[in-house]
Amino acid sequence: MSTEKDHKISMKPNQKRDMVVKEILKPMFKNAGFKCKGMNWWKELEDGYLFIYMKNSRFNSVATGCSFSFQFSASRFDEIHDKIEQQYIYNQMKMNCIEENVFLPHCGYLSTVHNGLDYTIDGYQSYLPKDMPVLVIMNRIRDDFDQYIMPEIEEIKTVSEFEALMEEKKKVLETKEAKLLCFYSHCLMSCSYDSNMPLTLDMLKRIQLSEEEIKEHYDWLKIMTAKFYLPHLNAVPYIEKALQIVKTKK
Repeated sequence: MSTEKDHKISMKPNQKRDMVVKEILKPMFKNAGFKCKGMNWWKELEDGYLFIYMKNSRFNSVATGCSFSFQFSASRFDEIHDKIEQQYIYNQMKMNCIEENVFLPHCGYLSTVHNGLDYTIDGYQSYLPKDMPVLVIMNRIRDDFDQYIMPEIEEIKTVSEFEALMEEKKKVLETKEAKLLCFYSHCLMSCSYDSNMPLTLDMLKRIQLSEEEIKEHYDWLKIMTAKFYLPHLNAVPYIEKALQIVKTKK
């Protein structure tokens, strides 16, 4: 395992990601019985295969940081279309997959290295480059997989068991907590421009949360703001303006 002494020279975001994969994830997945080719892993089940596919954002750069996520899916033996390492493509098309956020506490929104949609390493904050220590990143992602993801994934013995887990985990995104965190994230990205208010009002209508529920966890919003690329923003006035508009229309 690398030490902090090995990384005194600043690393690019994608180099940190590659170190996470090489030193943390590949050994972990191998120990769990997965084979690997590129950023695709698969494990034989009793009646098919279990897949892990690492998806990288097309917008990765020094300015935006390095964003990536993991898709979990399964296919029966007679559903394999082509090369085993490309089966994830067909599973994506059928929407038969889940990602790591549904395993994580608060869907990852309050994590130092996750934004609720994917892992994001560095990027610019307040117009200056971030440089989170690579060992901090490695330890956080290792803990996520050790504590929350792999214990459930390693229990899967059949495709049906994965399908049951997938349906259970998809329900996580429909909980009050997940809807609220998603709304806070939306408001952080939208609060700089009043022209975004129609989208915010539409989202309020869809998530069906009360004013009290919306205001209940401004402490979560504070944590999310601190790691946002513009941490000086205050989305609370924007949120409360949206709530007032909704109240006025009733």
